[in-house]
Amino acid sequence: MKLLNESAAAGAGWGLVLAPGYFAAATSRGGRCVGSSIPVMIYHYPGVSNNIKLPPASSAP
Repeated sequence: MKLLNESAAAGAGWGLVLAPGYFAAATSRGGRCVGSSIPVMIYHYPGVSNNIKLPPASSAP
């Protein structure tokens, strides 16, 4: 959240989250962008995201 809010202060209109590929197994599951002062777009390319599942319901507010 800190980076998103700092980006907003610097003039960004939105943030981007990329589902991990190579180190997917080392990441934690879950979490939301609660507290961001800008909208966040989730970029998910299933073919290279190392079997991480991101169903549409996971990004619901």
